[in-house]
Parts: sequence; structure tokens; C-alpha cells
Amino acid sequence: PMVPVSTDRMLNGFQHVSAFSENPSGLVASLFGAAIPPEYYKTSLFIKGQPGQSLYIYNIGYQDADETAPVSTAMRVGFVVYETDTAGAFINPKEYIFAINTAPNTAGSLYNTAQGSAGHVLDSTRSDGSTVEFTPYTPDHYCNYDPASDSVSKKDGAVALGAVGRTPVKIDVYVWLEGCDPDCTSSIAGKSLKLLALGFAGL
Repeated sequence: PMVPVSTDRMLNGFQHVSAFSENPSGLVASLFGAAIPPEYYKTSLFIKGQPGQSLYIYNIGYQDADETAPVSTAMRVGFVVYETDTAGAFINPKEYIFAINTAPNTAGSLYNTAQGSAGHVLDSTRSDGSTVEFTPYTPDHYCNYDPASDSVSKKDGAVALGAVGRTPVKIDVYVWLEGCDPDCTSSIAGKSLKLLALGFAGL
């Protein structure tokens, strides 16, 4: 089970709630500390392709364990994509954070930090609960993939994660419950995903 954490930049790290305080809307997060795995999930992938291809995500598939209290609406999937230099070192990381389920907020949703508002996440450069406005990528930024013909095409707004070739490209994958999301409340406590699947394509 993951602990709700928050960040606007994965390479700066994640923060979790250390204490809550009372305000007119109820308990809200007020003190924060550094978070470490397994409070969030991290793994690394190494992907190769044809020279000159751009790497896209065509699907982040998921299945909630409880569809009446979906964890997916508060979940984020992030990619840190590195270039590979001539010596084989991984350099120039670029970050991409996706919201995988953009359905309307669930019943009882509440923005749960003492500062900020919906659409904000914790400022990763501070530890005082400061928040910053942040807009993640969404399924609108996937490319098109037709499994019947095994064909890939770019759609308007699709975001390229980087270039791939015969030398493997390193991708750090992060999965977390965004603690500043209005849906990340007690309504999803103890809930989980049955499935999370990533689909990459070269174009």
C-alpha cells in the first residue's frame, strides 16, 4: 500500500504528511517530511527502437479494485527519460507526469492541505507545505495505436518522451498517490489498483 505523497518535480523527491491540523473544513495536512519508497513506487526501464524514432506513450491502462472509490483518479504516473551519450552514460533527464484517470472528483472529495487549492501540488523545493500550481499530462497526450494493424500515429497534442535508437534509453518510472489531489482522502484509504500497464510506441 502506498502512502499519499506529493511533488512537482520527481528528481527533487517526494514529501508525505507528518501532521494534520484542524480548520473549518476538517483535518488538513500541515506538516510534511521527505518520503521514500515504498511510499511510492519506482522502477527503471531500458527501451530500444529504430534509429530516428521518437518515443511516445500510447496507453496507461488501469483497473481499480473498487470502482466506487477509484484510486486511479488520485494516482500519478511519472517518467524521467534520459539521453545516452557516446560513452553510454545517461544524461539530460526530462520529466513527464501523467494523471491517468481524469474523471470528475469522487463524492466527498476535498482539497486537503492548509495551503493552495485544487490543481496545486507541494513545492518540491520547500518543506513548509508551500504549494505550486501544476497541470499533469493526461490521456489527451498519448499517441494513437491500432493493435489490429500494429500501426502508430501521432495525434494533436501527443507528447514525445524523447528519442530512441539501438542504444537503450533509460526511463525511470514512478507511481504514486498524489496527496494534494482532492480525491486523495479517506474515501480511498486501503483501496488499490488491480492492474497498471504501460504501453510505449516508437514513431
